[in-house]
Amino acid sequence: MRIQYLLFACLPFMAACDADSFSQTVDIPFPEHEPLPALSLNLRSGDSLAYALLNISRGIIDEPIENDNRMVTTELYRDDVLIGTRSYPLSQEGSPSETAMTLSERIRGEETTYRLVGKVDGFPDAVATQIMPDGALFSEVEYTRDGALDNDGFRVDEVTFKLEDPGETTDFYAFQVSTPGQNCTFNETTMTQECTNDFTFFYSVYVSSPDPLLLDGLDFGQLLTDQSFNGGNLTVRLFADSFNDGDLFLEVYRISEDAYRYARSFAAYIEAGDNPFAEPVQVHGNVENGYGAFVVTNVQRVLLTR
Repeated sequence: MRIQYLLFACLPFMAACDADSFSQTVDIPFPEHEPLPALSLNLRSGDSLAYALLNISRGIIDEPIENDNRMVTTELYRDDVLIGTRSYPLSQEGSPSETAMTLSERIRGEETTYRLVGKVDGFPDAVATQIMPDGALFSEVEYTRDGALDNDGFRVDEVTFKLEDPGETTDFYAFQVSTPGQNCTFNETTMTQECTNDFTFFYSVYVSSPDPLLLDGLDFGQLLTDQSFNGGNLTVRLFADSFNDGDLFLEVYRISEDAYRYARSFAAYIEAGDNPFAEPVQVHGNVENGYGAFVVTNVQRVLLTR
């Protein structure tokens, strides 16, 4: 009698179970996405062009809108003075060269407020503001070709220098090693490539560091915050993978907090991409009424090879 009663009590629960109740596959609907302007710009001291990117965001399963000819405009202000603007149809947005703004003055390497505005028909203005920090204080730069072994036992170039940190603020830094690129054109008459000595851009080489205070920042090289030595000095040690005989430059950046947080979160996002057990990483952004990141960096270059 007790067994019959137990079977009768379990019938509602047994009826609620089917083959799908024990399946390991769960359908999770994608959250609805609200399209907003997506705006980004990495602004460096000394720049005469600003490669601002502007588009409209879309969901992971949304198809791009074809023949969307709405006008978009990017504007850059220094202390509320317009120093660059660019307008173009949305459908032409693509490579950075199509959105380059020619600036009325070079970006200053001093504490200055910059404001980036993105305008897209039908949306409120996307706005982000940054304060360019003063340049970093460093000295005693030393470079040794093949002067160290990296963690994998390979020979690498070694760069060391002393960083002096101001004590009244929280500061953020980035370090990179680069080689200059030349402006080259192909002469169809002589069938030769002609290059000038006017270096307008630099190629970064891979850098690492044995110092655990320095963190990977992808395109920003190695990142550092002064939390552990605020107001003091730190000897920075870098390893550079250099496979050419050309000139090498040390690049020392003092960067905004937004630049630091963006670089760290984006590096974590890339690292988590192939890990199925990693939690999703939200990349840091600072654009009001939109998505994206506007960051500023104050760079100083020192020639390492002579």
